[in-house]
Amino acid sequence: MPDASPFVFAIVTSGDVEIFFNDAAAAVKEYPGFAARPIGATGTLYIEVEGVDALHDRLKDHVPIVMPMVAQFYGTREFAISDPDGYIITFAQRVTGA
Repeated sequence: MPDASPFVFAIVTSGDVEIFFNDAAAAVKEYPGFAARPIGATGTLYIEVEGVDALHDRLKDHVPIVMPMVAQFYGTREFAISDPDGYIITFAQRVTGA
């Protein structure tokens, strides 16, 4: 993405597995905590779930929320947490009608 240069995002797919690649500046814009980290693998995970709002409500008082709940242009509602090792985990739910 986008359709023309400069490209900031790509997906590689094999079966049900998708791997996302982000431009470093684009990743820092979405996850500001990356700004202080050296360039390299950030170890982010992207997990699609049902009931993302309920999951957010269960987790918000127990783990650092590093991206608040947002409605993305690509048809998901999602938020991200930081795990104890500093890895970022994004939980997303597809929005019907998007």
